[in-house]
Amino acid sequence: MPSMPPGSAQVTARVATRTRLLPLVWSDVAIVLALAVVFLPVAGLRFVDGDEGAYLAAATLVTDGAFPYSDFLYTQMPLLPYVYGVWTAALGEDWFVARLLSVIFAVALGALLFRHLSARFGRSLGLLGLLLYASTSLVLVWYVTVKTYAFTALLVFGAYVLVERSRRIGLGVWAVAGLLLGLAVDTRLLLLGAVAPFAWAAFRASDRLRSLAALGAGFLLGLIPSLLLLANDPDRFLFGNLWYHGSRSSEGLIGDFEQKASVVANLLGIATDVRPHPQFLLLGLAALGAGISTYVLRRRLPFALTIAAFLVLVSLAPTPTYAQYVCIAVPFLVVGVIELAAVLRSKIDAGGERAVKAVLVAGVATYVLLGAADVYRFTARNPENRIGAVQDVATLVAANTRPGEEVVTGWPGYLFGSSAIPAAGLENDFAPHEASFLSAEKAHRYRMATVADVAAMIRTHRTRLVVAKTWENNLPPVADFEGEARRSGYRLLAEVNTVKVFALSGE
Repeated sequence: MPSMPPGSAQVTARVATRTRLLPLVWSDVAIVLALAVVFLPVAGLRFVDGDEGAYLAAATLVTDGAFPYSDFLYTQMPLLPYVYGVWTAALGEDWFVARLLSVIFAVALGALLFRHLSARFGRSLGLLGLLLYASTSLVLVWYVTVKTYAFTALLVFGAYVLVERSRRIGLGVWAVAGLLLGLAVDTRLLLLGAVAPFAWAAFRASDRLRSLAALGAGFLLGLIPSLLLLANDPDRFLFGNLWYHGSRSSEGLIGDFEQKASVVANLLGIATDVRPHPQFLLLGLAALGAGISTYVLRRRLPFALTIAAFLVLVSLAPTPTYAQYVCIAVPFLVVGVIELAAVLRSKIDAGGERAVKAVLVAGVATYVLLGAADVYRFTARNPENRIGAVQDVATLVAANTRPGEEVVTGWPGYLFGSSAIPAAGLENDFAPHEASFLSAEKAHRYRMATVADVAAMIRTHRTRLVVAKTWENNLPPVADFEGEARRSGYRLLAEVNTVKVFALSGE
């Protein structure tokens, strides 16, 4: 047998490695494209959520050099405005461009989920998990919005995937996982609840003290932006992240358990004052089955299910509570479902396999149809509240203002893309309502315009334009934007998609 020339073995190994990697690369590309085909239309058609206006106003303000809390009211942890602000500053202030970043986060999370499940359970179960993720309405209709959900879910799931491999990677992964968790908390304070299962996992590691130290160091590094803003203005920082939320209800920061019970009922598929979420019930039952099966088989509870449990619990803590909050737990519940599918696959015989597959196909088909019906509801109704209709208002404002000019508006989202900014105190459309629970002095300290302030702004002609429509916030007291504008010498400039824009006479 002839000997191989020097170096040929290494060349052959490199060629073999590339040959194995090429299908994986194309597989990842196909997954990304498939997810984009699903998420992009929903991002374009889904009607606007009112909170998106405040988030995008904050993104515009921070890129102009303003600071959350000290310069304007902001009611979450501070990272998200900077993330979206840099994105829209680079690509343009456009609603679809802003939502495109959310789609990128959602697609990246789906691709990571598929890769993780395929590595653990095989490609077929990886595809099943991907289908469940991409057909869950809580994911489809909330991850595409300019809110905290897609970004924080990606960060926490990335930390989870790293920790699942930590025994092989070593201490470095704990630091990176801590960094990702710190950035998640830097975006939304509720994500503190996700830190506990990671800390417990580090405590159970072979080198527990060093693992906990590495996790903590990374976590503190991720929190640096929040710590700097806290040090700059502790009172306003704490108000925006804690005391503001405690003032939203007479029940305080954590209370109104009757309302929470109603949300839990919705998540269990029971209709109360809003539509139920039977998909979440199916996911939860399957995840519960996974937990029971691991107990019966004397295995450790899957880490993903522990994280999911903590995320669901902290999502139910705020007052008021909304079902949308639990969407961040969905990827972890999907992992739990696939854990159960893997157990069933390993325990059934050939005869039972056909029956299980038939039940599985029927169940997945039902699940997908339930999700599709819910997504249709979010994309087919409220045409006047879609991003194109909102941008029409911004186009009119842009044509009648100068860059950086203030505008009195009932909802800051009407100004995104116009280069105008909300009048001070109206960066959040809930400000007049929340200010009613405070003295005027305190409302002004926390950068909140009262109803009296709105009236004074219009009467004194502080701004040349008044956008006289609130979003869906009708919590009393509601400022009379239109009436004050008409009484104060403003003329109706135009009515765009039910939004009335007033200008000073002679302008």
